[in-house]
Amino acid sequence: MKTTLLTFVLLIFSVNSISQDYSGLDKIKLKKAEDFKNYEEKVLAVAEYLLSGPTDENADNKIYCNRFLFRWMVGAEYSFEIGDDYSNFTKKRDELGSIYFAAMIKAAITNDAEKVEADDIVKDAKEIFIDYCANPSNNVKPNKAIKVAIEERG
Repeated sequence: MKTTLLTFVLLIFSVNSISQDYSGLDKIKLKKAEDFKNYEEKVLAVAEYLLSGPTDENADNKIYCNRFLFRWMVGAEYSFEIGDDYSNFTKKRDELGSIYFAAMIKAAITNDAEKVEADDIVKDAKEIFIDYCANPSNNVKPNKAIKVAIEERG
């Protein structure tokens, strides 16, 4: 009986430690320029989380993540430009829009965007986004623009 109870408790703790809770992101204050710079590591981790699995899983966590990323993008020192790729790829599909923004953030931060141009961010974000869409485990039903971009890469 003790072994069964211990096994059950360990199972619950292991499941809780595997699942991530991003509800605390709403409490992070982003007001001053240094706040935005100081949270870059956290922002990158959140973007990676969004890019690491299907858009249809963990909906509550993804809402917290998206809100946090959008708040950060507004005040960050990076220049995020939304172009034709964004509108062609997402076509009013909010879940793909979130992935595209996460890709832009990843491109900006990993390229040390203090020196990188907005065009470089857009180019790298497109590649990250297409990689995400091309991965069958992410359950993306590609539209025509995404199919063409995947095929062009070879």
